Amino acid sequence: MSRRVFTQDSILVGFTTNFAVLVQAIRIAGFLHRGNHRALLWVFFKVGLVQMILRRAFLGLALGCAFLLGACSTGAYFWQATAGHLSVLAAAENIDEVLSRPDVPEKLRTQLQYVQEIRGFSVDNLGLPDNRSYRTYADLNRAYAVWNVVASQPDSLTLETWCFPLIGCISYKGFYSES
Repeated sequence: MSRRVFTQDSILVGFTTNFAVLVQAIRIAGFLHRGNHRALLWVFFKVGLVQMILRRAFLGLALGCAFLLGACSTGAYFWQATAGHLSVLAAAENIDEVLSRPDVPEKLRTQLQYVQEIRGFSVDNLGLPDNRSYRTYADLNRAYAVWNVVASQPDSLTLETWCFPLIGCISYKGFYSES
């Protein structure tokens, strides 16, 4: 933190924190010119508190605008990803409950029974954790749960990457709708 010192009418005041700046400025303004609000503004400008607040506000505004402008293209992507994921979670049912219904097609019933057998084998024989993985099924009424898109430059094996705030960079994008 910077240390600011100024004198006014033989009064020397040292400020070490922003709070101390404000408190001392109010005291000095009251001492020098009782009831005169212009003195308070003069002290604020002299000390630099107003400039410091304006600089920080401008910096915050500039960073906020840069973040929002950079997020314009990613905002729609995040929205579809969040809404798509929530729709999958909302459609999920316990596999045991799905198998107990008589109207389940035989092919789906066989696939879900395989899932249960494979899961049981992995827990019993491979020592994998017995957690909530592979216990639910979601009928989404479409061919795929997610369409993943990868891209590269022509005649290149290097994948393009997309970078997102707080998440980082990834070499694919997942979409919950084919269109």
